[in-house]
Amino acid sequence: MKAVVIEQTGGSDVLNYKELNQPKLQLGQVLVQVKAAPVNFIDTIIREGNMPPGMMPDLPFISGVEGSGIVVDANGTTLSKGQKSHF
Repeated sequence: MKAVVIEQTGGSDVLNYKELNQPKLQLGQVLVQVKAAPVNFIDTIIREGNMPPGMMPDLPFISGVEGSGIVVDANGTTLSKGQKSHF
């Protein structure tokens, strides 16, 4: 899978477009093939390292706090493979 990964805080130059291994799903998680993902203000705040104390996610962090796509692996949830999903 491809993702924009933040490995350190800073300007837009710290955004790294990388090929990553497909994640192993945990209970209650689904795998979605993302078709659209906006860059939101919160993504910028995280990239800059300006989250309030205790709220900054661990790095490396895969940018994209919302999006939409198609369920690839429903992983035993009530969703179905091929279903459209918004998160």
